[in-house]
Amino acid sequence: MQTRVSVGPLMGAKSELAVLCVFKGKKALRGAAREADKALRGAIGRMVASGEFKPELRKTRLIPLLERPKGVTPRRLLLVGLGEEEKFTLDGIRGAAAAAAKSVRDLALKNFCVELPPLAGATPEARAQAWVEGARMGLYRMEAYKRREKENTQKLQSVSLLTPQRKEAETLRRGVRRGEILAEGVHFARDLVTHPGNVHTPAFLAREAQKLTRKHRLRCRVLGTREIQALKMGALLSVAQASAAPAKFIVLEYPGRGRPGPPVVLIGKGVTFDSGGLDLKSSSGMRTMKMDMAGAAAVLGALQAISRLQLPTRVVGLLPCTENMVSGKANRPGDVVTSMSGITIEIDNTDAEGRLILSDALTYARRFKPAAVIDLATLTGACVVALGEDCSGLLGNHEGLVDRVRQAAEKTGDRVWQLPLWDEYFDLIRSDIADIKNTGGRWGGAITASAFLARFAEEFPWAHLDIAGPAWRDTDLPYTPKGASGVGVRMLTELVAAWRPLKPTAPRK
Repeated sequence: MQTRVSVGPLMGAKSELAVLCVFKGKKALRGAAREADKALRGAIGRMVASGEFKPELRKTRLIPLLERPKGVTPRRLLLVGLGEEEKFTLDGIRGAAAAAAKSVRDLALKNFCVELPPLAGATPEARAQAWVEGARMGLYRMEAYKRREKENTQKLQSVSLLTPQRKEAETLRRGVRRGEILAEGVHFARDLVTHPGNVHTPAFLAREAQKLTRKHRLRCRVLGTREIQALKMGALLSVAQASAAPAKFIVLEYPGRGRPGPPVVLIGKGVTFDSGGLDLKSSSGMRTMKMDMAGAAAVLGALQAISRLQLPTRVVGLLPCTENMVSGKANRPGDVVTSMSGITIEIDNTDAEGRLILSDALTYARRFKPAAVIDLATLTGACVVALGEDCSGLLGNHEGLVDRVRQAAEKTGDRVWQLPLWDEYFDLIRSDIADIKNTGGRWGGAITASAFLARFAEEFPWAHLDIAGPAWRDTDLPYTPKGASGVGVRMLTELVAAWRPLKPTAPRK
């Protein structure tokens, strides 16, 4: 779907349908909606006043124009509710855009036009970006494995953003481009997660990472079993040894522009299928475990967007990729393995494998002398129990970095909530026969998992995002169709775009 920016009145645009954005309250009709109401002799205003159309956020109402008034080109109008103006946000724009785009698609139309709704405190560029993000992400479909349905699918081809001010057009075009890049990064991550486990193996993810280097300003190195063994990544190898698919450790580097200084390191958990190992998951619990590499997908999607936006900050992506399977070589409860750092780990539960592979990635990150390290992982069901499916858990050893992540999440419409990381939680992962064990008991599982990771992140500012809840949806959200969400792509890109050196406060040890 292409998005164009044009100058002129919305009602005069050559388009099959015009979208009119309507607020609740006395000042419901603004800009193009007010002009359309005048052309229709007050018909829209009467619909709102009578309650025939209630402009709740994302509610829509189609108005066919059997007889078009003078000066009105579109054959149909679509009213889209924005809710109360005082509560309207950039995320509201994304949701309204998705509702409009899906309605137009369902009408089997190829194009529509719209004038962006006003939003106090938001620049025209930010509003255009939010609209494009919402429209594109809301229309996402994975059709690689469909045949008949794919052939019959009607696709929306173009959208025109209209502005009455010529001087505003170039600003809107910048927002459109940024929105397109971010949405495409999300779609790339969604596609990776949606592929079945027999397709998106560690080797598949390595090939996808290498493809990025041919298209974008990235360098890629893929470490196979021999290189991983040479690095003594015993934690990653212990998980991988049960699988017929060899592990891969993927290193992607974006050099930044100019002299960018120490990198921001992004680490993504890449368990391409998680059976639970010998601590086998239930059949229902295993059903969606192809999505256990959503953290790795988010890092790949973010690096694609970061490189296309040519952001100044240097970024490194680290993706430990493996399956967690069952075989005669599988980790056993009670086994002890030695991580790359030299820390010994007792395997208390084989289904707590994500933190094992992340521990070696965190140790590998030291060689870059990073400005900060952020990891994303579908790490614990306990985080979903604590926070639900719409929120990621946020923990870290540096409050300045944690605040940066939170600010980026708020701007992109992601939800994060900080959990505590008190000393008492570290006591729960002590092992009787090794340095630490990979679970901390029944209670506070998301936090004890983070305490485990913190043991490998003591030399740099570090933040952890447990995305187990929002990474996969069983129901639709406004601009997130059910299935893989692509959570983290826009958040990480925003974090890097706004990056500035952290204050030199010592990380927690």
